[in-house]
Amino acid sequence: MNTGPCCLPVGLLTSLVIFVTARAAWAPMPPPPPNYVPGSHQGEIRTRWFAPYVSVTEAHVGSGGSTTVRWFDSSGRVAREFSGPRVTARPGYVAVSENGMTTIYGVNEDWQFILSKKGRSNGYITATADSRTFVHQYDPQPGQLVLDIYKSGQLAATVGPFTNYKGWDFNLREDGSISLLCWQSPEKEAVQLVVIGPDGTERFRADCDDPYEMPVPAPEGRGALLHCQDNVFKFYHGAVISEAVAIGPNAECFGWLPGTTKALFETSLGDGYRFKLIDWPAGEVLWDIPEPNPKRHHSAPAIAWAEDYLLLSNLEIMAMGDAEGPVRTIYALDVNTSEVVAQWLPKPLCHFYLDAGHFLKLGDKLFYIADEAFCEINPEDIATRV
Repeated sequence: MNTGPCCLPVGLLTSLVIFVTARAAWAPMPPPPPNYVPGSHQGEIRTRWFAPYVSVTEAHVGSGGSTTVRWFDSSGRVAREFSGPRVTARPGYVAVSENGMTTIYGVNEDWQFILSKKGRSNGYITATADSRTFVHQYDPQPGQLVLDIYKSGQLAATVGPFTNYKGWDFNLREDGSISLLCWQSPEKEAVQLVVIGPDGTERFRADCDDPYEMPVPAPEGRGALLHCQDNVFKFYHGAVISEAVAIGPNAECFGWLPGTTKALFETSLGDGYRFKLIDWPAGEVLWDIPEPNPKRHHSAPAIAWAEDYLLLSNLEIMAMGDAEGPVRTIYALDVNTSEVVAQWLPKPLCHFYLDAGHFLKLGDKLFYIADEAFCEINPEDIATRV
């Protein structure tokens, strides 16, 4: 994409128009290292956009390497930079380790703190992509689980200890809601579901079935979905448990319509994919449609909600000349009707083998981030097809 994603005609649309009208920024995409010469490969470098106005460069030379993270201002000047062999960039945060200490920095918010050394092991850390919520899991005693929950770099709550369930961690969603599984008691006779709200306070605990996978918390900690049997889910909301619903083969929850208990599911059978929007806890299927991408690459799509639209970003196998290859594409669906209202493709059309792009919501702004570019999406342009 040399000018950002562009719109192709869908339905009555008859002309190509620009999808993203706001800022776009660019980083060089180096070619893959050559593998056609004799000898061993000694070095490579890759630069990509990590978040809006934040780039990551990873250099590997011989058996060593270094990571550089740069923050830019809107004029393109470097506002902050970290570089070295012990710099780690993850969604929502950057960790810099030196002299036996690890400092955590927000990526999309300007905060920092020194990570406390707690527990018997190194623990597990993660953050929401917007940098608003950071969570440190540790084990004060064998078989226990405690969570330190930070909001904008400040410790907001500590929850636990819980008796860890089979070594599982927890599920942190985009709004900061958390769900986890634990044993009701150290005797490990019954399993409990725990849901924690974005403010770090425990919403409820509920005895539950032995699950297939990690529960998925609903926005604001209003409840959680539990995969309790093969392709069967239940919705837990305090003492209220929904009727079990069979979603379909290889069902996977992709996320929630913001501020609601409506969840988007994907099902798949062979090369056939379907999307379902389900209103919980009633378990009502609001719509059930085939994958709009007719020749989808095997990777799962990135999703975003933009007002009354669902955006799906993925790779689509398309012919270019005598060869076929994956092309980056975005579909916009009307949330109420499930109809495809627009599709966007790169202009000029070109293949992308590694990066399908992803979305990031920061406050009231929605960004689309690919390795070589990031753009701010204007929902009004989707509504007017421009």
